[in-house]
Amino acid sequence: SVEVLLAELDRSTVFLCFIGDKYLPRVPDVSKMVATRPWIESLKDKSIVEIEIAAALVVDPGKFEGRAFLYLRDSSYLDSVPGMNISDYSESDPIDELGLQAMKKRVKSIENVGLVDGYEGPHQVEATVLRDLRRAVTRMYPKLTRKRLLTLQRATMLHVCRDEVQHLQLDA
Repeated sequence: SVEVLLAELDRSTVFLCFIGDKYLPRVPDVSKMVATRPWIESLKDKSIVEIEIAAALVVDPGKFEGRAFLYLRDSSYLDSVPGMNISDYSESDPIDELGLQAMKKRVKSIENVGLVDGYEGPHQVEATVLRDLRRAVTRMYPKLTRKRLLTLQRATMLHVCRDEVQHLQLDA
């Protein structure tokens, strides 16, 4: 549901959004959420993805500053996958196709967001996503903090290994 999606978004620290060739389900009734999220009323009958993007990047533009990334897949990708039922992954409804194109146009105009426009498939974008996530984590955790996190991780691994060795010795 939209409520669950927005609650998860509220708890998130990084925003990644992959947009393909489907507008996804429209949300016809947002009346239950208007009391706590008045901005959502203007998004009635929009795609759930468009609502998510608005919540993450428009309503509070600073929430994911330096940690928001949008990836728009090239439509030709669907033609390159053998055996794929293209109608499952592309819009057949002309109204939804117009909605998708309008959403993509709006997304491209959002400032201060990492945008990859026209990636050809998962293998092409994989390195970019990893780079973007690495940059986001680096921004969120300064060097000293990262060093402490690594030390904690090593200590945890050492503790786990010691417990495992002790457990093996007890079983022997």
